[in-house]
Order: sequence, then structure tokens, then C-alpha cells
Amino acid sequence: MSGPKISATEMKRLHLFEEDRRRLFQNLVRLRDVLKRRNRDLVNIQNMLLPFYDLKQVKETTGMLGSIQSNIANSLAMIDAALLDGTNIKMHEVLQNLSALHDKDEETILDAENLAIENREKWMEEKIADFSASKKAEGQAGSAETSFDFSDIISKDTALEEARRIEILLTDLQERATPYPEYFLQANECISQLALIKEDHEADGYSLFLRLHELDVKKVRPLREKLEKQERKDDLLDEKLSAELAKYHMLCHAAGTEPKKFAFEEESVEKIRYECAALLQQKDEKQEIREIMRHVRESLEKTGYTYLGIKEEEMDFYREVYRVHDDVVLHVIYDSMGKVTMEVAIMDEKERPIQRRETEQIVKEQRKFCEDYEKIFHAINESGLAMRKEADFPCSPDFAQVIDTSEFKFEERQSDAHYDVYRSREIKYLTAQ
Repeated sequence: MSGPKISATEMKRLHLFEEDRRRLFQNLVRLRDVLKRRNRDLVNIQNMLLPFYDLKQVKETTGMLGSIQSNIANSLAMIDAALLDGTNIKMHEVLQNLSALHDKDEETILDAENLAIENREKWMEEKIADFSASKKAEGQAGSAETSFDFSDIISKDTALEEARRIEILLTDLQERATPYPEYFLQANECISQLALIKEDHEADGYSLFLRLHELDVKKVRPLREKLEKQERKDDLLDEKLSAELAKYHMLCHAAGTEPKKFAFEEESVEKIRYECAALLQQKDEKQEIREIMRHVRESLEKTGYTYLGIKEEEMDFYREVYRVHDDVVLHVIYDSMGKVTMEVAIMDEKERPIQRRETEQIVKEQRKFCEDYEKIFHAINESGLAMRKEADFPCSPDFAQVIDTSEFKFEERQSDAHYDVYRSREIKYLTAQ
């Protein structure tokens, strides 16, 4: 059963489907960025906890951090796969599952960081107390004003390890602070101060560690807290703007209009809404049939057919051809009422009767197309365009014909990318501030 296939399409759910698709894509990209930042924080906290691994509480915490890190690695792979797949069902499933999986991460990481800070402070106090006790036991105790030489409390290697940890953290903060000039400058200043401390080759391990500790407590940690606060604020603004952009980009895509870019600021919400209203007002009668054609094209290309060309007839009537092989094509006809007809035909640059040999070839290809049609029909409905079958004619020489493509417009056409505009905030908006 594979003569011409006639189907009717409905646009009622297409717009909402497109809008949801873009919003889901953006939400996944945002979650991916958050998880990447979280993973870098984990590395720093694990390095802070490393000297205290023998403590039971630290062991348990380190184990939890390792589990989170493993989950993040798996989640990033799942996000990339869902973005590549691009279907609403897959993206929604991944987003829902991962949001629940990582719901408690931030709380666990904060507790782990506090534990690391507490242990480092306690560790320094114990080092000093133990050193003082040992010196007193050696008979070096004197008056209340007696001071001890603490240079041997902390080795230089330990101090340099701490310098390396702070250096890794600052490199990450510097990268994250790129969109924010004030924080970027502060990160650079911290990096310069760290370099000066490391260059002091005469200093002992204890004094180096104290200076590094002071830099960490007074400059690095406050910078990271301010930067994280700014990132959370930007994530919320991005979420708000993305909801408007999803609708705007869908309308632009349907109208064949190049989307504008908007500044990354609260005022852009109303500006985007205004542009959406203008696009809806300008919507022409041909827009719906163009949207139907786009979804059918994408589904055919996904199934393996190569788009060749198009001809616009009168009364919003369109014809397209897709390569099957050699001169055999899939002829797709669209009318203004949303009906789509697909049939196998021979392509030529002139109008002529079909030959007997070609008729036999067409009937043979009709049988093959029968299997493909079910895949195509399923792909079109998955794309958001509701399609129902109206007629399914049997294989027959009666439907064999030659299509005159001399007036078709042939062009190279690439499938639409998976919303590359959403892949980074830098290209999504006019500015990142």
C-alpha cells in the first residue's frame, strides 16, 4: 500500500510545542553551566579537606562529595545527549530527573566547605599549641612575654601546596569573573598578591602559610561569595528572559525574520514582549503553510531524504522534491488548507509521458516508500505538527508520473541547527551585563 499518501495537518499545538522546545533547551544549557561551576567548587573543597582525610567526619564528607562529582559527570553527559537529541520528551525527562538528583547538592557542598574551613582553623591552632607545649617541655618557657620560633610548625612544602590550591581557585574565579569588570579586577589583584607571596623565597613555611591564609580569608573567599551571588542573580534573570525569548525566537523563525539581540537586563523583558506583539500583528496568511513545510522538511531529512527544490504555484500551493536515488524523487505537495500529499515520481526538466521502464521502477519504489512513510509520519507528529492520515492509496502504475522540475527553485539547504543561539549567554544577548 504505497501510492500517494494524503495527510491533514493541524497547527493548534505547534506554536506551544516550539516554545516549550526552546525553553527546555535553554533550561538544560543553564543547568549544565551550573553543574560545571559546582564541579569546580567541589575540586577546591576536596583539596581543602585532603590534609584531614584521616578524620571520620571528613572521610564521610569526602565520600559524599565524590558521589556528587560522579553524578555531575553522568548528568553532563545526559544533558549533552538530550541537547543533541533535541526532542521535547527527551529534554523534559532529563531536566526533570536531574533537577531532582541535584536538589540537595548545594547544601551538601556548603556544609563540606564549612567543615574544611573549621578543620583548617582548628589544625592551625593545634599546631601552635602542640609546638608551644613541646618547647615548654624542653625548658624554653620563660616569662609571659616569651615568644617561640614557629618557623618549623608548617613545612614549606605544605605552604606551597596551599598556594597551589589557591592558585587553581583563583584561575577559575578569574575565568568566571570575565563578564564582570569589577570582580575580574579583584581576581587579578589576588593573583598578583599570591605571586608576591610565592616569590618570597626567604620566608619559612609557617609565615608563608599565614600570609596565604590571610589572602584566602580576606580576599579570595569574599570574592568567590560575591561572584556566586552575582551568578545566581544572573541565572534568575536569564530564566526570566529565556521564557520571553523562547516565544520571540519561535515567532521570528516562523516568519523567516532574523531575531534581534537584547541587553542582559530587566528592561529587556518588556522589549521582547513588544517585539512578540509586533510579530503576531504582522503574521501573514502564508506563515502557517511555511511552518508546516518546515516541519515536514525537517522530518523527511531526519528520515534520510535530501531536499532538492521547491516551486510555488498559485493559491498558496507548493510543491517540493526530495532525492530518492538517480531521477527518482519524493514529490511533496502542500495546499493552503494544511493538506500534505507525498508520492514517488520521476524527475525531469520537461513535461513528457512516463516510459514503461520508469513505471516499473516507480512501482518498485512505491513499495519501499510504504515502510518509510510510517517513520516519516511518526517523525512529523513528534516534531509538534499534528498530522492525521486521510488517504493511503495502493501501489499502482496508475500513480506513476514524471514531474517537470524546470521551474523549480533548486538550492542547497542545511537542516536547522539545534538552537545554537541558546548555547551560551555571550551570543544569546547583546551584552553579558
